[in-house]
Amino acid sequence: MSPHCHRADPPSRLTFTYLNGETVTQLPAFYFTPALVLAGAIVLGLAGGFAFERIRRLILPSSSSHALLGRLPGEIRGMLTADVPSEMLKHYKAVLVGMLRWSARSVAALAIGLAPVALAFMLVAAWDPSARTGDKDAFCTSAFDCALFEMMLFDTHRSPQLERSIVIRSRAFDANPAWPYVNDLELAFFAAVMLGGAGAAWLDRRRRTSGR
Repeated sequence: MSPHCHRADPPSRLTFTYLNGETVTQLPAFYFTPALVLAGAIVLGLAGGFAFERIRRLILPSSSSHALLGRLPGEIRGMLTADVPSEMLKHYKAVLVGMLRWSARSVAALAIGLAPVALAFMLVAAWDPSARTGDKDAFCTSAFDCALFEMMLFDTHRSPQLERSIVIRSRAFDANPAWPYVNDLELAFFAAVMLGGAGAAWLDRRRRTSGR
């Protein structure tokens, strides 16, 4: 996928018109300076990543994973060396139930842990000029390309008549090499999420180590 990119300059002012058509109110397109917005995205990313890791460890503590891994070898060995089918089925059921419980808790931890990250990302997206001006579109040549752009939160338009995909996005926060797919706000946010999660994991490990 080699899209052609068009940089859409965000308007300096946003226009709002009342229903009667008589009054027009104009507000600045940027409520904060770009540096402050970028700093806010980093802070939100750190907080979201930290909250994700803490929630994940609360629902799925490392002790539960260690307990499952500790039981599995014995259960599998008992299943393979069982003399009667009923004994083999007992060990097989224990393995299956243990893995299903761990998987269910993993899914729940992931889903609930991602909630604060999603909320923080919605706040970051509200600061993105592309979100306020509506200039975040992808005219894609195939369903596969459209699916990829939708994962990056673009408004997609299937255009099979094009030779290659076309991306339209406001020219703001575009210093990183991954633009226009990811702007500086999004890149800083997701990097901060990883750092926040790593920091929470390090603090948890340090607390467990000092508690021994």
